Amino acid sequence: MLIAVTGVIGVGKSTLVDRLVKRLGATPFYEPLPGSGNFMLEAYYKDPARYAYSMQTLLLALRFQAQQEAQWRSSHGEICIMDSSIYSDKAFLEVQRQCGYIDDLEYRAYDALCSIHFGFLQYPDLLIHLDLPVEAEENRIAARSRECESGIPREYLERLHAAYDDLIPFLRQKFPVVVLDASVSADEVCERALGLIRARQEELVEQNSVWPAYKKGF
Repeated sequence: MLIAVTGVIGVGKSTLVDRLVKRLGATPFYEPLPGSGNFMLEAYYKDPARYAYSMQTLLLALRFQAQQEAQWRSSHGEICIMDSSIYSDKAFLEVQRQCGYIDDLEYRAYDALCSIHFGFLQYPDLLIHLDLPVEAEENRIAARSRECESGIPREYLERLHAAYDDLIPFLRQKFPVVVLDASVSADEVCERALGLIRARQEELVEQNSVWPAYKKGF
């Protein structure tokens, strides 16, 4: 089974993944950060207009690589949980364009790369999107004290929320997506997510789902 967890910055994706991994004996695939492949992140936060396109293409490559491994493991009986998703990067890309960090030509170039990569990917069996008000998001970002995130403007976060609001209905046309309120305790979020995962597992058993069934395009 392949599960993706998405949400805005600081929403608690990694915390949920950690808990689900322990409860389900799952294999985690974490968000690429400095030290784990994303060597562009700090440069991007210092100069987003200069590095936005480079960072998005690097993330596309890293997420594609991770999801291919997750697909293989899932096809061999493992439960794999991805901290974020290659599909949710569409929301971030839209914000980059709105902020003027990438132009329309770069947006089209990235879209062309996506159309190639997505043709080799399996949709998640379930995507769990964590939702959190902007004010709470700001508090969580401040609490985890990542230097590279210290200067994120509120307008950027508001645009990211709006981009996800547009993206989620589109993703629901492709595969199962659920939205969870992330303002409650981490334990409560985990229990709700476990209930959704177990329900989805039962559906897959009833459907006698065959893995993998590759989904071409997006």
